[in-house]
Amino acid sequence: MKKTMSVAFFFVLGAMIGLSLSCGDILDEMLRELIGSVAVDAMRAAYIDSRQILDDGRIHVILAGTGSPRIDGDRSHPCTALAANGQFLIFDAGPGAVDKLFLQGFPVQDVEHFFLTHMHSDHMGGIANLINLSYNSGRRNVIHVYGPDDSRNLSHSLYPPTSKEYRAGHETTTPDGLPDTRRINELNAVDLRNGLVWDVGPDPDLVYIPGIGDMVDGINMAYSADTVIRTSNRQIPEDPDGWAHNMAVAHPHPDMPYTEQENHGWGELQEVVTFPDKGSGHGDLVVKCFLVDHYPCFPSYGYRIEYAGKVVVISGDTESLMPYEAAPGEQSYWATYAENADVFVHEALNLEITEIMLDAIMAEPDLLAIPAVVNIVAQFRGAADHHTDVLDAARAAAEANASILVLTHVPNPTPNDPIKDLFTEGMNAFYSGQIILGEDGMDIQVPF
Repeated sequence: MKKTMSVAFFFVLGAMIGLSLSCGDILDEMLRELIGSVAVDAMRAAYIDSRQILDDGRIHVILAGTGSPRIDGDRSHPCTALAANGQFLIFDAGPGAVDKLFLQGFPVQDVEHFFLTHMHSDHMGGIANLINLSYNSGRRNVIHVYGPDDSRNLSHSLYPPTSKEYRAGHETTTPDGLPDTRRINELNAVDLRNGLVWDVGPDPDLVYIPGIGDMVDGINMAYSADTVIRTSNRQIPEDPDGWAHNMAVAHPHPDMPYTEQENHGWGELQEVVTFPDKGSGHGDLVVKCFLVDHYPCFPSYGYRIEYAGKVVVISGDTESLMPYEAAPGEQSYWATYAENADVFVHEALNLEITEIMLDAIMAEPDLLAIPAVVNIVAQFRGAADHHTDVLDAARAAAEANASILVLTHVPNPTPNDPIKDLFTEGMNAFYSGQIILGEDGMDIQVPF
């Protein structure tokens, strides 16, 4: 579905402008009619045609951005949209991704609910643009933003029981004799201070990790003057409070329960929001969240969307989710989170390709002499420890009995088919379902 005008139109338009300058009123009138016709067609495409996917008997899973923090001309930063039951929901919004949704002809003006997986720039750097673009495209209600709370409101900030850091700290215990997994928001200068987080928590010895409430407040404040000016330009008497529609409202996810059980809330699903059936008879659309392991960015979440007997799961950024001290043959948390998913959108990198790339770069003396290059390589190696290899993504999909596995958040360049085949090589040994290497603009449809 595209909302683009053909190149031929611009040639014709340019020629008619030139002719109108010499041939007078007749061509001038034709040009006016053509401009009006194009404007009408564009509006119909944007506000009538684009909305058909909202309730057409399918769930649409739209990959607006399938890239990573690195700049990639083929892949925007992470962003996934879902259309069903009259809703157009967006999960994460990296810089530039929402623009792609708009240019591809999707109903950005209908976005009223946004879901953030975690507080990393490549996932939240486009949120302000989403809020303003949807408002300037005609959105008439506030936009609701769901995501991680800040550390002040968490009863505990535990290391994920799947992570190496959890294992390393497992020797210490709480006063109740439980494994001491509450260190994330108690990190000292050695761990995470270094100017990367706000040292303004209730205890000066602790680190305060911001949440979506801080982010939304900042966006609302930064764009307040812009909002008032643009609203006054609309001159809509029946909507005097229209400026409020460009405001965002934060809905932090509830604190996961700190129980005396080993899982401490892991492997559990929490309902985020329910959208009532709009008369189709297919039931409510329900969005649920769950904890994932993207240490040290805690909390980080994935999402499970249920509608009309179908399931879509979005992993967010995560390591593989195998429980601490798992017994032989024990399944990861994906067996619960993504159980029977019709579409499982999972982040993935290929560790083998990553190592080939980085080793090749570091073998070049001229590059090794550049501090920025060494820094980038170190960052890439460190980040790779907190993401999922394609083979582990395949194992997760198999455990969940997912029908379709879609790979996203791809950091490795995949410019041609041979490299794309290499990226997914070996996955079929663990997962027999359909594997899709996601690309920007894909619309994966699930009929019901």
